[in-house]
Amino acid sequence: MPTLPLPRPRLRRPAGNGSALPPDLPETSTRREVVAGGLRWIHDERPRSIDAEWLQSEFGFHPLDIEDVFSRNQRPKLDVYDDYLFIVLHFPVFDKVTGRLLTAEV
Repeated sequence: MPTLPLPRPRLRRPAGNGSALPPDLPETSTRREVVAGGLRWIHDERPRSIDAEWLQSEFGFHPLDIEDVFSRNQRPKLDVYDDYLFIVLHFPVFDKVTGRLLTAEV
């Protein structure tokens, strides 16, 4: 008999407004950048509103792309624009605890 897939685990999010910072601390970015061979990769594991504002002002990204950055579940896709590409990728990640192959969004 075939086995049915188990439900995917949900990511744990901090309670409250979604920010792990106490309300009295200023919001700061956690983004990292890599530049090589004319390509600029910007990585941020947990983007916040300050990052959305920076992306909009620095690059003029389309508002739907900014929305996709903050979307909890996004399908893999490639959006081609005149001056940039917006890519959402899913990569396999093995969970040693459960022994299951899951996906991680990039």
